[in-house]
Amino acid sequence: MQVTRPEASPDDGFNVRNAALEELQKILASDGFAKSERMRRFLSYAVEHSLAQDLGQLKESVIGGAVFDRPATYDPKADPIVRIEARRLREKLAAYYAGEGKDDPILINLPKGGYVTSIEAVRRTRSPSAPVMLDTKSGIPAPKRRNGSNSLQESRPETPDLPSPRPSSAPLPAQSTARSMITHRMIVLALVAVAVLIAAVWKIATSRPGPPPLEFHNFTSLPGAELQPAFSPDGTKVAFLWNGSESGRRNIYVQTVGSFTPVLLTKDAEGEVSSPVWSPGGREIAFLRPLGIDHLGIFVMDLATRDIVRRAVIESAPSPVGPSVLIDWSPDGKSIAATNRRDLVLISTSNGAITRITTSPERILGHYDPAFSPDGRTIAFREALSHGVDQLSLLDLASGRITRLTTGSRPLMGHAWTADGSALVFARQRSLWRIPAAGGEPRRLTDGTITARHPRIARAGGRLVFASPRQTIRVWRQPLPAGKSELVLSSTLTDVSPDIAPDGRRIAFRSDRSGTDEIWVSDIHGTAPRRLTQFGRTLTGCPRWSPDGHSLALDSRTGDNSDIFIVNVDNGKLRRFTSENYDEVVPSWSRDGRTIYYSANTNGTWQIWKRPFIGGTAVQVTQAGGFGAWESSDGRWIYYTKDRGGRAIWRLPVNGGTEETVFEGLDAGMWGNWRLHNDTIFFAGVQPPYSLRAFDLVTRRETILANLPNRPLVGDAGLAVAPDGASIFISLADPVASDLFLVEPFH
Repeated sequence: MQVTRPEASPDDGFNVRNAALEELQKILASDGFAKSERMRRFLSYAVEHSLAQDLGQLKESVIGGAVFDRPATYDPKADPIVRIEARRLREKLAAYYAGEGKDDPILINLPKGGYVTSIEAVRRTRSPSAPVMLDTKSGIPAPKRRNGSNSLQESRPETPDLPSPRPSSAPLPAQSTARSMITHRMIVLALVAVAVLIAAVWKIATSRPGPPPLEFHNFTSLPGAELQPAFSPDGTKVAFLWNGSESGRRNIYVQTVGSFTPVLLTKDAEGEVSSPVWSPGGREIAFLRPLGIDHLGIFVMDLATRDIVRRAVIESAPSPVGPSVLIDWSPDGKSIAATNRRDLVLISTSNGAITRITTSPERILGHYDPAFSPDGRTIAFREALSHGVDQLSLLDLASGRITRLTTGSRPLMGHAWTADGSALVFARQRSLWRIPAAGGEPRRLTDGTITARHPRIARAGGRLVFASPRQTIRVWRQPLPAGKSELVLSSTLTDVSPDIAPDGRRIAFRSDRSGTDEIWVSDIHGTAPRRLTQFGRTLTGCPRWSPDGHSLALDSRTGDNSDIFIVNVDNGKLRRFTSENYDEVVPSWSRDGRTIYYSANTNGTWQIWKRPFIGGTAVQVTQAGGFGAWESSDGRWIYYTKDRGGRAIWRLPVNGGTEETVFEGLDAGMWGNWRLHNDTIFFAGVQPPYSLRAFDLVTRRETILANLPNRPLVGDAGLAVAPDGASIFISLADPVASDLFLVEPFH
């Protein structure tokens, strides 16, 4: 059977997926697959995209390019490589289940005639030919109703309560035996007929097409990036950000639906702006503008006079918390909802008074991106649970009660209420989804062929607009002491978190080039990349080489929190290193390879912990905050920042003692863009002009090593030092390009 769901979900936290991915790992590590990279790659691709229901990625022409590196002009009719390898894959799977996998509880197969995998659970107490259908939400065998009642029991043949037959040694009469055989055949034929009828009904029911994907067209196609659209109250105009001026700064523009001529509202000299939102009467636009490092101003522009007035000052978020921080204007016009540091607040439009309406728990990053329901009684907001892990939640303004709508472990990229307030549209994993405001399963609206973010829905006119940003993140090598930057790792998607092997010949990195975040290894020049992990749609990253070069420590969020894992680079075998009920991330090794350091958010505060590689009790290292530790080359000190947004680097004796500040020159959010090498801290600056710098711990001097061609990453691991110190490897983001797309009509 093919594992499917009535409606695809953006949150793949079901046991079906976990069980299938565990089975996939076992198959890939088996004798028949361990040495066949092509088969490993093909099977991983098919399983992952089948589970995600990315059926568009399971076409022969797409597989040829994604798995077998065929060019964009690949013609399956002229080159049958996919069909040939699919036949080999089916044979290898059959051989695996006839041997090593004969007792596995899960069966993965590639049915003939297509490339969508089937996944079956098998009860070993039954005949091996009797698979059990998995419930796609819970991942357990689907129950069935007994005797027409509401009680549920395990799906198994029912046996009526009959008296035990008396033992008898007398043979049955031949006539009775024949009658019994005929009756048995009739029962079998009847059961077969019923099974065929059920299968036909099921096929008809499940083949009914769902609602078609949204049809959209370009609203803008300007050079540069158009972002954060906002409809006017009557739905005829859209305000948005565009960096189309000579300075490259983002300004607010307004464009009428049906026109292709944007009108500039704000000016470069006044500073870069964000989050435009219309007043309910359509006569004003509010927006955000930075005021120094730690504060934002909420400004309001009168569209008739172009006069701008500052309404309030709020604190910036303490660390990078997502793609944007947005505001919204209440339907009655009396207040603007925003985030003050970590909590939601209402700001009076008459006198600027700030009233806090949520208090986010210490264990999470905060509450962001408020959006009023059309009746003004409810606010939808982004609950940032951890880095890159968001949920969509609702705040009832009358009672203060918070209800969570979504699950899963991926970031949210914007949300909006439908015009009637019955549902919300949100962006996650490249696509738009719709979920009832009363709760329920989300339904996919776009197919992911283009990225969709920041959806906005007009209160009138039946329109939806969204931004479609495009950006490539690649790994560059910067020779030292001076030299020209050269590209090392490049794909059409994201390559980040480089780490160089102790022998200086290999790079480990995180990439979503296969469709999901996974850990890869290539040679030092970026050629012959090989995927090591098969986590699927989880947040995975921060690979760190062991001193002997045989293992990588990494973090991945496979459930409700992140854990540390160890993967053997030689055979791909994976083991879980931590399993506590809080986040454990950003691992690193001691110089002797006996200890792994990591950051844990035990009670709302990040601290550095350590644990023996071979297993044992974890020990808390820092007491006053710590994130992202590196041990010194002599093994005497550990160096770290205080949290994800920390601007200072601290150090503490490995065996305990008093901590001290050693450097205070980091930019906010750059916890992953510094490394310790001998007596030097190498780090990247995120303020233009972008640069690579060094701080000498002995002389206390800071020097600029090189200017960088693009912007370093903020809020992610992005910098590594070669073992010989002769070059730096760093992830840099290409300039963002983005257009706005319009859906009309939208209901």
